[in-house]
Amino acid sequence: MQENAYERYYNSFLELAKKVYSDTSITPQEGNELMRPFKEHIYAFETNLKTILKDSVEIFRAKGR
Repeated sequence: MQENAYERYYNSFLELAKKVYSDTSITPQEGNELMRPFKEHIYAFETNLKTILKDSVEIFRAKGR
């Protein structure tokens, strides 16, 4: 099964965290920069989440009519 956007971000974050913890020379700024390539995954997740929320609200509103 293919990972979804959240899982890709989460797994990338955990891998980077291991790297940062094992290499104490990495600064917080460098850690942020290393995370940059994975941010597209969390943006995709947020977009999907907003769509789900919007659709859910519409479903509950329609049910209440």
